[in-house]
Amino acid sequence: PEHAFVGRSRELLALERLLERERYAVVLGEGGEGKTTLAAELGRWLVATRRFARAAFVSLEDALDPRSVPLALGDQLVAGFAAKVGQEPEKALPLLERALVERPTVLVLDNMESVLPPREGSAAAARVFEPELLAGVIELAGRLGQAGETRLVFTSREALPAPFERHVVRIGRLDRGDAVALVGDVLEQEGARPRRGDAGESEEEIERLVEAVGRHARSLVLVAREVAASGVRGATDRLEELMASMAERHGDDRERSLYASVELSLRRLPEATRRRLPRLGVFQGGGHLGVIAQVLNLGEDPKAAFELGGQLVGVGLGELLPYG
Repeated sequence: PEHAFVGRSRELLALERLLERERYAVVLGEGGEGKTTLAAELGRWLVATRRFARAAFVSLEDALDPRSVPLALGDQLVAGFAAKVGQEPEKALPLLERALVERPTVLVLDNMESVLPPREGSAAAARVFEPELLAGVIELAGRLGQAGETRLVFTSREALPAPFERHVVRIGRLDRGDAVALVGDVLEQEGARPRRGDAGESEEEIERLVEAVGRHARSLVLVAREVAASGVRGATDRLEELMASMAERHGDDRERSLYASVELSLRRLPEATRRRLPRLGVFQGGGHLGVIAQVLNLGEDPKAAFELGGQLVGVGLGELLPYG
């Protein structure tokens, strides 16, 4: 993330010690708790302390085929990888294994829940589960994990199947002090400050804010922008109102605080933009602004697409991706 890594020192130490004696570790937690951030920080730390020569990252969220995983990792670890593979994808895995044998490497396999059977009643229940994809990814991970001194770090919302069902470090909500520090870091990174004369700048009011979203990491990042716009007390009042409303409608949903924070971000968008947003569902993983403009009927003016993108990025609901 652009903001500083905050908290999770106990979990970071537990993972570090785990990988000293085991070939893999699993970071388990709910959506938005900071699993990806923790796994990425672990990889950076292990390389910085020279326990490993390098680290590489791949998200399973967009994996349509197990072969996409070695392709994504090979691009990071093998010079001229695409040219060496060419039109023969079967060359990818041996090339990658050779690179892993040559230099000790940490591989982060993020969002493993994307290939696991969806939990009944969850928001992902409508997703089509593909057993062949899961089996292929698990087999591939087992093979990569045995190459040289390679270590695997998985992140997932759900428990992994054998042979990766053990060595779990579970993460939950941030400590209160870390939650307050995270909001401050996000505000500082974005050059934002609460509005002048904010009546909620006391320590108690700030603690009330972080408790309003249950110290949920991703929610706090989203809420920081609302703090800059409406002040600590204003953001907290809105959050508590939303959380109560959602509790009535959805009961004790485990990700209610994240939904409430997203709702706050949506409310900061113009009404015309909000009406168009459902169509963005077809762009899971990203999309070219020109294509997005067509699907959302934004017309021929390219400025309209850039304006939409800027609005989404500005409230924390979108990010700019590299070309391709």
